[in-house]
Amino acid sequence: MARVSTILMATILGTLAGACAHGQQSDPRVTDPIEIPDAELVEMVRDASDCPFGDAGELLRALEAADEGLRTFSAQVRWDRTFRLQGDRHTRLGELFFEVKPDPEGGEDLRTFAVDFRNLIIDDVQRTDRSQWIFDGQWLIEKIERDKKYIARRLAKGEERIDPLRLGEGPIPLPIGQKADEMQARYETELLPAGDGLRIDPAEAFPEEIEEAAALLEFVAGTCQLRLVPREAFAESDQFTEIRLWYRPDTLQPRMALTVNRQGDESVVRLIGVRTNEEIPEEVLSTAPPPDDEGWDVIVDEGRFAPDVEGEQDG
Repeated sequence: MARVSTILMATILGTLAGACAHGQQSDPRVTDPIEIPDAELVEMVRDASDCPFGDAGELLRALEAADEGLRTFSAQVRWDRTFRLQGDRHTRLGELFFEVKPDPEGGEDLRTFAVDFRNLIIDDVQRTDRSQWIFDGQWLIEKIERDKKYIARRLAKGEERIDPLRLGEGPIPLPIGQKADEMQARYETELLPAGDGLRIDPAEAFPEEIEEAAALLEFVAGTCQLRLVPREAFAESDQFTEIRLWYRPDTLQPRMALTVNRQGDESVVRLIGVRTNEEIPEEVLSTAPPPDDEGWDVIVDEGRFAPDVEGEQDG
């Protein structure tokens, strides 16, 4: 299996976080893969670390090199988001797909992806609630099945190549193939033990908080943790105030990500069953709108490529 240096922080725009119930039936393809371990693991795993890298720069360079030869990447995703002001917690379960298509003329590769969330958990109740994001290199598609809404946003045109997942900038940050020096230019980087940042005081926590901390610590046991904090020049433009990433040291596959945004909301993304360089079905990355007779609301946003906007830029 090819090595992968995926940095995944799935803070998927606030529109997904506010989704509500639509039926009670769960999708049998996507289930909660996380088993809550005994709370004693909080102490056992807290400071354990098998990371062989000497510092953050060494890990970043290894991650950059690990992307060579990567063509496809897919995994199951569990995304937990806690809203600081409301105190609410939403959990989404789904799948992630990423594909790199080489330019036949030797130019820059085309990067496409799809994130397909099928289930939503609120108050321990799991419901079918499907939301999708798909990017084909030019158009970013948002599909909300509950509302029958299809939104197409043009992000590029012609031969232009963009990276809509670039860490700290894109609407759905999933930077693959980022350069180590670019990462260090934007962020203060630090290599930390796997359990750092996940500590809680059992004497001051509720039982469910202890169980959740234990689950996270078990999930990242034996990984390398990379902490990123925006440098002063990017602090105002970056949507995150802190990013923590965990990688398997043997394969450099991503394991988990934790982000805190400027509103104080915390997101934890766990990747399960990572697969690389396996064929992705064509329909997964299809951006075709639903048939007209299905009653979907189709919205097309040309953005900066709208005729009036392009005319202003040309003038």
